[in-house]
Amino acid sequence: MSSTNIVNFSLRQNKSIERAIAFDCINLVMNQLGIVGAVYVGFGSVWFEDFVLAHRFLGIETMVSIERDPVIFKRAIFNRPYRTVEILDGDSSGVIPSLLQRPELAGRPWVVWLDHDRVVNEDRLDELVDLISAIPPNSFLLITFSAQPGKYGSVQERPDRIRNLFGDAAPEPLNARDCKEEADLARILAKATEDLLLSKAIQTARPGAFVPAVNLTYKDSVPMVTVGGVLPSAENYDSVESLVANPDWPGRVGRMIDAPPLTPKEVMALQSMLPSNNAPTRQDVQKMGFDLEETHLTSYVDHYLRYPQFAQVAR
Repeated sequence: MSSTNIVNFSLRQNKSIERAIAFDCINLVMNQLGIVGAVYVGFGSVWFEDFVLAHRFLGIETMVSIERDPVIFKRAIFNRPYRTVEILDGDSSGVIPSLLQRPELAGRPWVVWLDHDRVVNEDRLDELVDLISAIPPNSFLLITFSAQPGKYGSVQERPDRIRNLFGDAAPEPLNARDCKEEADLARILAKATEDLLLSKAIQTARPGAFVPAVNLTYKDSVPMVTVGGVLPSAENYDSVESLVANPDWPGRVGRMIDAPPLTPKEVMALQSMLPSNNAPTRQDVQKMGFDLEETHLTSYVDHYLRYPQFAQVAR
């Protein structure tokens, strides 16, 4: 079942933080290269959160949402946020190649976000690799997928599953102990995906190659991975590489994003202690009258500027 039928995408705090980081990175690259007239391709579902950001934050007008579920496809048409969003029925592996044949789209930079809610598999990686050589110069390519440990086999089976998925891009040495904890498995999957994209860009001799720009993990109902980067033109490679190499680049997040759902009152209390050279401790939170686990508090402090603000409207 699609996650569209389970949860409102706009109410997932860690997904919102992940999305904000990705769009910050895309915006920085677009400004650096002076990109205008970009095309956004993704999976808008019925919520279209990323499409709204692409239009408001990046100024993108030409947008294509792909939906293969027939019921959600009809709902997506009804919920389309802007008239310039085209909604196409089918699977991305079939739809995107047809989009690349359109003369009005072929010469423009693209932002492609394959935002899956299930585990990565051979077909999804093959599609990603195909896009490395196919999408136009100065495009941005992202993939998101589940890192739920049990979906990659038992602890003992996971190393072989990762090798079968990623081939030479799988880290070595790799043993069961490395893949046991969900945070460790998510990091391994993220690194393997990034290395696969790098190696395929080199193998296909793509001019400008591939510059990794986003590598993060976050906790939704399950651990998730988002990896992506820039496919610059040859003349823009040095500029993009220098931009991403900056120590302040936001796209590489070492710890899993795992901020808790918070009430508006709790958010206000935490914000009143930030920013600070000395991060608030759990004891500080307890003195204010509530409590948070250390990992949740650390993640909130890391990402409080991107933490979404939600409010219930009473009628």
